[in-house]
Amino acid sequence: MLKRVVYTFAVLVAIVLIAGFLLPDSAHVERRIEIGATPERIYPWLTDFRKYNQWQPWAKNDPGVRFEYTGNEAGLGARMTWYSGSTGNSGSQIIVLAQPPAKVVSELEFGEGRQATTRFLLQANGASTTVVWSYDTEFGYNVLDRYFGLLLDGWIGRDYEQGLRDLKALIESGEQ
Repeated sequence: MLKRVVYTFAVLVAIVLIAGFLLPDSAHVERRIEIGATPERIYPWLTDFRKYNQWQPWAKNDPGVRFEYTGNEAGLGARMTWYSGSTGNSGSQIIVLAQPPAKVVSELEFGEGRQATTRFLLQANGASTTVVWSYDTEFGYNVLDRYFGLLLDGWIGRDYEQGLRDLKALIESGEQ
């Protein structure tokens, strides 16, 4: 009987591992919003991390988070490092591409060597601008991360939607 239980457990573990390798080795999350402002008006809110932290959702979700700003004040080379007060997590974000007023690309580093890329694309539409915020990450051969990737759109997507709504509210209220 014990042999049968061990054999069944081994088969289940093998199935979970094999299935994990069949899952996507990367994930993409993307959200968009229309904001009643020009790209030039929106762009500084994306390239200055002090302004960014006024609308991005994670700063509000963790009141004990501490931020450190290094590199350039805004744009290419601007870096923000965070230290979570409640979770103990830390990470950093650096702007690696800044094309005013249309595109911002940042590289993120999370604890345990995890990395991701975020992008903001701004497209003028008359008196308004479509802002697209995306997140891309690679999982490589990490089976656990591949399973995690199946949930990523739901988790990060909700935060992106809230952040974009907050950005829209700040900008359309005339906040500088």
